[in-house]
Amino acid sequence: MAKVPYSAVPSAEPQMVATPDQRVSVSGAAFGADVANAIGHLGQTVEKAGDQMFARAIAIQQVNNKAEADEADAKYMMEAGKLQADFNSLQGKDAVDRYPHYIKSLQELRLNVRKDLSNQASQKMFDSASLSTMGRTVFNGAGHAASQNRRYVIGASQARIDATTDYVRTNPRDENAFRDGMRTMEGEVRGTQRDVNGWSPEQTEEAVSKNRSSMWSNRIAGLARTEPFAAKKMLDENRAALRGEDADRVEGVVRSNLNNVGARNIEAEVNSDLRTDPSGRAKTLLERQNEAREKAKAIDPDNVVFQDMAVQRVLAGYNQSIQAKRDLDLDNINTISEALMKGGPGGKLPTTVDELTAVSPQVASAWEELEPSKQRSFMRALSQNAKGDVAWTQAGLKRYQQLVGMAQSSPDEFLDVDVTAENIPNSAKVRLVGQQAKAKAAPEGDPRVRQAMSTLLPLLGPVGLGSRTTQNQADYDQFVGALADQMHEYEDVFKKRPQGKDLQDMAGRLLQQMHSPEFMLPWSKDYMYKMPIPDEVLTRAKTEFKAKNGYEPSDDAIRREYIRQQYQKLYGKPQRPEAKS
Repeated sequence: MAKVPYSAVPSAEPQMVATPDQRVSVSGAAFGADVANAIGHLGQTVEKAGDQMFARAIAIQQVNNKAEADEADAKYMMEAGKLQADFNSLQGKDAVDRYPHYIKSLQELRLNVRKDLSNQASQKMFDSASLSTMGRTVFNGAGHAASQNRRYVIGASQARIDATTDYVRTNPRDENAFRDGMRTMEGEVRGTQRDVNGWSPEQTEEAVSKNRSSMWSNRIAGLARTEPFAAKKMLDENRAALRGEDADRVEGVVRSNLNNVGARNIEAEVNSDLRTDPSGRAKTLLERQNEAREKAKAIDPDNVVFQDMAVQRVLAGYNQSIQAKRDLDLDNINTISEALMKGGPGGKLPTTVDELTAVSPQVASAWEELEPSKQRSFMRALSQNAKGDVAWTQAGLKRYQQLVGMAQSSPDEFLDVDVTAENIPNSAKVRLVGQQAKAKAAPEGDPRVRQAMSTLLPLLGPVGLGSRTTQNQADYDQFVGALADQMHEYEDVFKKRPQGKDLQDMAGRLLQQMHSPEFMLPWSKDYMYKMPIPDEVLTRAKTEFKAKNGYEPSDDAIRREYIRQQYQKLYGKPQRPEAKS
């Protein structure tokens, strides 16, 4: 059964109990707590907005600062690029010497750009970027300066070698200079060039070999200009020192000079007699050529080019001597011919050799230089002078026209004509001698007459006068002479050259078929340019002209007047341009 605990001591005691607290439940909102809280939150919001606005302003300024710094850096990069471009254009020692100034310019440029920035923050940003840009630009400039310095050193070294080589080429006989040059070359290559280029021993020896070959080849080439035979010997003895391309080049130079100088020496030996006898009568041309070939074979048996050159040189020397002699003879003949036909200061024609040589010292000298055979030809002219001048004849006029034509169509043949021996008046001889002088100066003949003949080819071809041949040379020369006379007459009247229809009409008149004044038979026709002046016409013309003008005309004037009259009878009187209506 259950037991209840029991205690004989009372467990309850008196207690102090407070008076109960009486509270009334009223909310803070009733006393304005919400308003206070709202005001507190508003302050916090305003404070946060201020912080955000300040932060935003700072951010905007930072952006502006960066933009300004970036713009300045871009400007610096462009200007620095220009400085680098200018510096990179410098070559050799100039680049090395200007490198410190280049660095200073980059620094000054950076500081000038920096000081224009608006605040320190922008300047710090600019410093960070621009210093990097300047560093790279300075580094690049240093590389260019180093590269150009290397080029400068190598160039200066090679210039010393080249100068030595040039001296050796100019003075190939200076043995001491050649040896000193070799030592200088090896010193430059084994010292300066090897160190700067960083060559291996094999590369160094290759460079020495090239420069040694160049120096030898230049020495031999220089010697070949004046002593080709000695140069050939030097080439044969030092061929091992030459590299392939140098050996080929210098061998060509030596051979060329050997051929030229050797051929010239052989020509001087073979044609030595021409100095005293320009006519070369001691040996024939074939004998001279054979002699030259044998001498060339003795010098260089396998060099066919050299042998041919020697033969050609002898031929050229021989022809030159003959031509010079011919020119001298022509000058002397013209001088004497003019004296024979014009006489001395008093106008008296010489009839003896003494009178001829007394005309002038030039005539006396020309007479002494002529060969006896040519002097004898002038003796006939002296005799003719003693008899008196001859008059025009039909045969003489025809021969004169042929000679005038020959001067145009065959100048060389015309120069060989002895005018003084021709049976024509002195006045005509004087003109022909003058034409010989012109033909000598311009052997191709009068270009105006040549052009006219070319223009008239369609007209002349059908009558056998298209070109000068062996069969028609007499007629051809006579026509050319007559045409030349008519062209000169035309120019005297109209003051211009005949062309086009005028020239064709002129040629057509000269080719007009006419009866010979000697034979009035129906079949005795011939071209007008072949018609002679009848003797009675010649005499009558002289008489009439003298009666009208008071003096006797020259035969040439009568001949021109006769042809003019024939033209007037057949084709009407020519009129000057201003007289035409």
